[in-house]
Amino acid sequence: MSNSRLPWWPKPSVIARYATAVPSVVVALVIGLLLNRFLETAPFVSLFLCAIMVTSWYGGVGPGLFATALSISAFEYYFLPPIHSVAVALKDIPRIALFAITALIVIALNAAQRSAAQSLRRTRDDLQTAVQELERVNASLQVENAERKRAESALRRSEAHLAEAQRLSVTGSFGWKVASGEIFWSDETCRILGVERTVKPTVDVILQCIHPDDREFVRREIDRQAQGERDWDYEHRLLTPSGAIKHLHVRAHRLTYESGDEEILGALMDVTATRKAEEALHIAQTELAHVTRVTTLGEMSASIAHEVNQPLAAIVTNGEASLRWLGRGVPEINEALDATRNIVSEAHRASEVIRRIREFSRKAAPEMIQLDINDVIDEVVNLIQREGARHAVTMRLQPESQQPIVRGIGSSCSK
Repeated sequence: MSNSRLPWWPKPSVIARYATAVPSVVVALVIGLLLNRFLETAPFVSLFLCAIMVTSWYGGVGPGLFATALSISAFEYYFLPPIHSVAVALKDIPRIALFAITALIVIALNAAQRSAAQSLRRTRDDLQTAVQELERVNASLQVENAERKRAESALRRSEAHLAEAQRLSVTGSFGWKVASGEIFWSDETCRILGVERTVKPTVDVILQCIHPDDREFVRREIDRQAQGERDWDYEHRLLTPSGAIKHLHVRAHRLTYESGDEEILGALMDVTATRKAEEALHIAQTELAHVTRVTTLGEMSASIAHEVNQPLAAIVTNGEASLRWLGRGVPEINEALDATRNIVSEAHRASEVIRRIREFSRKAAPEMIQLDINDVIDEVVNLIQREGARHAVTMRLQPESQQPIVRGIGSSCSK
């Protein structure tokens, strides 16, 4: 059977295909001789045509022509007079020619059949290949579709997580394409700014949300960023439609992509609660400092009384002395003047002690001022030296000359 009909049939070699002609013709010759001898029939042409057909069907055109030549030779040698001779009578030439033409037609038909079978086989193989390719593409598309769905699901989860994280941290995000001026922002950014999600984000819309006192500052920052600044980090206030004030901390960074396009990506955080907490902490610290000062004054009351009594006693002593100097028969004016000067000096000293106590006990916010460390030490020593003496503590000062001026907490009256 032909390998064109059975794909599993091994492809015959050239020798095998040509060798097929010999047994095919021999079988036809033997059958013809037997039929002619025992049945006195002469189906020679049909038998040889069958041999040629089988050979050309199995081996192709070349083996078919070879079988035709063998068939004509056998037919002429065994069946045409003179028998067993290669000589050909003139009258038998048309018969041999007709046989040859018939054989060629058979070979041509077999060749056409073989070609059609091969074409059909190739078409079938191509169709099978195409079907397999379609199945592979379909499987690949199904895998890609599944991957796409998983990626979309993961993206949706990521977006949901990001939105929830921004809501919990009160942090919004934004993007600004510098070349086109296009701005993108998140839902949390809209909520923080107090604008509807449907509002198209623009610089003007952002500036309208900013507190009027900070609007020019933010405009300068935006211009600086547009001119090529890489990083952006500052705070400003928002004025909501309800009149409430929010504090925002804004950070941004410029990105440059391979295409050369630039985009500013940033985040803004509502730090209003933090700023209110800091303000409350500052007030609490001020209250604590006042309580501490008052408590300290109570603990140092003996020293303070001593500090005030000393100049008062000196004033009384110098006043009495002045009266004595002036009450003499000849008043001692110079002595009286010295005593009066001492009175004024001690009065100033007492006034300074009272002033320091008042400033120390004032309920006022701490203020940073320029301080001389030596002066601060002297004031502290004057306040606590009585308390130290009461506890048998001896203080010895060794002030540094030309001590640098430092900034510290004081009051406006101390400047």
